[in-house]
Amino acid sequence: MKKKLTQIAWLFAGLFFLSLKLSAQANVCGSATLISSDQGVTGAGNNVGTLSGATASGVIIASSCTAIDAPDVWYKFVAKTTNPTISVSGLGTSWGTTMKIQLLSGTCGAFTEVACGNNTSVTPAFANPLTLGTTYHIRIYKNTTTAPTGTTWGFTLALVDDILKGSRLN
Repeated sequence: MKKKLTQIAWLFAGLFFLSLKLSAQANVCGSATLISSDQGVTGAGNNVGTLSGATASGVIIASSCTAIDAPDVWYKFVAKTTNPTISVSGLGTSWGTTMKIQLLSGTCGAFTEVACGNNTSVTPAFANPLTLGTTYHIRIYKNTTTAPTGTTWGFTLALVDDILKGSRLN
């Protein structure tokens, strides 16, 4: 009986760690985590992420911030308004001033930067609004190539549509 309980305990432990691995954040643009502005409008349901354990995905995109192949995580969304605000808050203490956020149009391997932020939120410029119904990518990375370790690389990502800023997809 004791051997059977031990086997069951190991099975559950294995399933638990497998589920953690399966729910790890996307570290390649082709597997970007889909988010929705509906999750951030009220402040509830924001996407909580971490850079801890991320590796460089081999992507260098021309940037007004820092163009570097650095540890990164990827998200994507479908534009519901032409000028949403993409904010990153609640940065863990390891971030310091190294957090970069890129808003990208195009497809993996052929991206164009729409906006970039250094430790700040990004909003597409009125002169360069998003196209309603189009999928955009968000890359969150740091400006050094050192692999992030530990538990203090967390952040909260919010995508908020402001209908006063531009057109809205119904």
